[in-house]
Amino acid sequence: MEQLGNPLLDDYYDNIGSHEYWWNHGLISESTYKELKRSCSNDTFLFPKDGCNNALSGAYEEFGNINPYNIYGPPCNAISTSNHRLAQLPLPWRFRGNDECVVKYTRRYMNNRRVQKALHAHLTPLRHPWTTC
Repeated sequence: MEQLGNPLLDDYYDNIGSHEYWWNHGLISESTYKELKRSCSNDTFLFPKDGCNNALSGAYEEFGNINPYNIYGPPCNAISTSNHRLAQLPLPWRFRGNDECVVKYTRRYMNNRRVQKALHAHLTPLRHPWTTC
């Protein structure tokens, strides 16, 4: 039986985990880490307030083209031309879902009829395949 887990449990814990990870792996400076803790501690990651958004901008600037969710993978500008679209996204969404392998295999998984049946998804044929968003 295929199951789909919850991709985001809680903004509060997601923020803490992300900021700790970035700092512990040397992607951001200690001052940026402290600013993230101060400005984003109670903020939603998808719709941050101005202070948190400024702190996130500083963090993203510090790690440049390194994908903070796949630091051992190729730089974001080396993956594909689809990353040009990512640069146009608001900061909180810029690095979410841009791992080409995740996108490819998620699409394949979600278009599997057994998975759709297990999710009680609409099983009538669509004119297009399911995609990630």
